[in-house]
Amino acid sequence: MQTVRQLVQPALECLRRELELRSKLGTRERALDVRERDLDLMLEMSAHQSAASSDADEFGLILKTGIERMGCALAALWVRTRTSACR
Repeated sequence: MQTVRQLVQPALECLRRELELRSKLGTRERALDVRERDLDLMLEMSAHQSAASSDADEFGLILKTGIERMGCALAALWVRTRTSACR
């Protein structure tokens, strides 16, 4: 039994490393896809930015672009209130 284990161990270690590398590559590939979609959205927003003349127009543009990109019927933009403790 020990002899079989010694013979199989290098192949199992090789397989373990291969699976680990594929897992890491898949995770990085998914992260890259997300970043690429974010970049596409930013570029699309930049192209339309000249059309927005006020902050309200920019918020509307963000919502409109998000709805179009995600194929949604409805969107909301939540803006956190900013508190300042400056004196």
